[in-house]
Amino acid sequence: MSKKLYASSLLIVALAAITLFAIHATPNTAGRPASSAESELSALPASDIVLFVDAQKILNDSVPNFFATNPSLISKINAKLDEMKSQTGVDMRSFDSFAIGFKFTETARFDSAHVVALSRGHFNADEVIAAGLASAKTKCNISAHEEQFSGRTVYIFKPVGSRNANCPQAGNVPAEEFAVAAYDANTIVSGDVESVRAALDSNSPRVSSELVDLATRTPDAVMSWGGNLPPGVSARLDPRMNHESDAMSRSIAAIRQFYGSVRVAGVEADTFIGLRTETADQAQEISHSLNSLKMVSKLGIRNNSGNLTESASLTKLLENLSISTESNEVQIKMKVAQSDIAPFMR
Repeated sequence: MSKKLYASSLLIVALAAITLFAIHATPNTAGRPASSAESELSALPASDIVLFVDAQKILNDSVPNFFATNPSLISKINAKLDEMKSQTGVDMRSFDSFAIGFKFTETARFDSAHVVALSRGHFNADEVIAAGLASAKTKCNISAHEEQFSGRTVYIFKPVGSRNANCPQAGNVPAEEFAVAAYDANTIVSGDVESVRAALDSNSPRVSSELVDLATRTPDAVMSWGGNLPPGVSARLDPRMNHESDAMSRSIAAIRQFYGSVRVAGVEADTFIGLRTETADQAQEISHSLNSLKMVSKLGIRNNSGNLTESASLTKLLENLSISTESNEVQIKMKVAQSDIAPFMR
C-alpha cells in the first residue's frame, strides 16, 4: 500500500509548502493598488505553466494579519529583506508582483523548461537592473554583455568558474546564460535568453487565454497558477524507482491540466489544487489513493511519540484536508489556521 501511495504524498506535502510560501516569503509594498493577475500573466510569452504572486498583498495584508501573534517572525522577515538590500543594492520591498511562465522543450522535462518572469513594482526598472548588475559584477563569478533587441537593452550573464555560495542566484534557470531587461518603465523581464527575447518581441505568441483563465479563478488570491501538461510530463511526477504499469501510474500520467490558488483572510489560509485527467475513472483513482494516504498519515502521526504539540497540529491539518472528484477533476482543498502551523514557525 505505501509504495502505491508514495507518489500521491507529494501533493499533500505541496499543499502545506505552497501555503507557507505564499504567506511568508514575498516582499512588502504598502500603499500600492492591487495588481492585475490577468493582465500581467497575459503579457508572458507562450507558456505551458504560469504562476502569479501578489507580492503587495502578502506582506502588506496577509503576513501582518496571519502572524499577528508572532511579531518576532515578522521582524526576521524584515531583517532578511534589509540584508538582501544591503548585499544587492536592490530593495525587494519595491516589487509589487511576479508573473512567471514555464515552457517545456521537446524533451518535455521540468529541469530543461524555459523560464521567464515579469517583475512589476514601484521602481525605475533601469535603475534596479543597474544596481543588481553592479552588485553581481562585484560579488559573483560572472561574465556579462549587452545586446539590443526590440528597442531594449538586454543584459546577458554567464557564470564563470565556480559559483559563489553567497552570491544571489537568478533562479533555477536551466540555460547557461541568464538575461534581464527593462520590459517597461516599472517592469523587469528575466529568464533564459530565448524566453526574454520572446517576451520583448511584440510579434511573439502570448500565453493562451485558457491558461490565464485557469490561473485567475480566485480573484483575491495571493498566489495562483495554472498549467497544461504535455503527454509524458505528468508521468515524471511519479517518483517511484520502477514505474509499474499499475492503475495509479496510469492515472498520474493522464493528468493534462492543473490549477490552483492560495487565499489568505485574517488568520486562515485556503489552498486549492485542481487536477484534470483524461477520464473520470482516472480522477477517482487518484482521489482514492490520496484519501488512503491521508488515513495512513493520520495513523502514523497518532503512533508517533515525538513532539505532541506538532503531532496535534499535523493531525488538525490533515483533518482540514479534503479530496474529492468532480467528473474528470480531482479537487484538493486545505484550510490552514495560524494556530495549526504556529508550532513549526520559528
